[in-house]
Amino acid sequence: MSASSPAPVSTPGTIVCPHLDVPHQPGMNLVWSASLELAWKRLMKQAGGPIELAGVAPDDPAARLVKILNESPIEEGMLPPEATVAWAGRADERGTRELRGEVERVFGPEEARRIGMPDAERVSVLGGIDLHPRFAVPFARRDRAISCDDKYALGFGLWRDDEEPFAVWEKRAAQVVVHFPRYTDEQLADLSDEEEDAAWNQLVIELRPLNSAFSLVVAATGRRETLRGTVEQCLSRLQDDDHAPNGRFTEKEGVCLPIVDIHCDAVFRELSSRRIANAGLRGCHLGELRQWIDFRLDEGGSSAVSSMRNPYGGALMSPRRWYYSASLNFVAVINRKMRMPFWASWFGNASAFVEGTEPEDSLRLRRFRGNQCS
Repeated sequence: MSASSPAPVSTPGTIVCPHLDVPHQPGMNLVWSASLELAWKRLMKQAGGPIELAGVAPDDPAARLVKILNESPIEEGMLPPEATVAWAGRADERGTRELRGEVERVFGPEEARRIGMPDAERVSVLGGIDLHPRFAVPFARRDRAISCDDKYALGFGLWRDDEEPFAVWEKRAAQVVVHFPRYTDEQLADLSDEEEDAAWNQLVIELRPLNSAFSLVVAATGRRETLRGTVEQCLSRLQDDDHAPNGRFTEKEGVCLPIVDIHCDAVFRELSSRRIANAGLRGCHLGELRQWIDFRLDEGGSSAVSSMRNPYGGALMSPRRWYYSASLNFVAVINRKMRMPFWASWFGNASAFVEGTEPEDSLRLRRFRGNQCS
């Protein structure tokens, strides 16, 4: 059971997590940002140490939530400051100016005017992140929508298009590291059944944007019990040697991903009205914990639509031949130097994928099958 029960969010079927120790739920997206944990660390600095609540039993869910936030490894300098709001304090006249200024700096003046201010009599903790990674050479935009569960989604990625200069493909390919699988065809023959199944059905790649401080880890993978377990499992696939054999795509390989667009605003009320015992904030009561998340993953710049072709005519001869990951179910943004995540999402449904138009040939086939059944 989660230590927090988040409010409804604007991206349907999505749970905003105050931390990573939130269990997966069937058919639900989970999204987490470390901005709230960074804001909590700033509250700890004001309090003079880890936050303590007065009169709270150790088995109280509020005590568990505070313990998780106190023990967070997130520190200053881990998140991109230009994309992060991490604020803690009273929303009195001075605090309101500071908070609105921070929200406007990251999310813009319209969002700063729109937000309601927290209770000025209580100490509030607010985190927010706005990420839309840009790439030195934008990836290709798919000319046809791709099938993702119950919808067709716009797609982008890396593939060789004979109508584009080879140098464009080379520059795009340099922005992608393949971490798993890296097997050659010869190595595949020696794998156990379990290893071979993972090689065919799992994918972990790293996209490297213009901002060299962070990378995006994109995966099609299984999940663990909690989002933290899933994050750790995916990041354990990261390898240090970018230039190892099969660590990069060749021109006969590629990947197509659905465009992701997430907009969330959640308030966590589990700590509301709890009295702080720390000397630095003695007598103060906690108010709301709030999280804003805006995230978009696409080709990362202006790019013409491109026809994606499978060089093997649709026959997937081995997992090193062709990656087609409309089955994307995990994205993390990591501090590239420290390999620490500061944003993560699990996709249990397709609501965060940008909807496209069903291809005409697919529509005709569906109508034909429907007529046969009628």
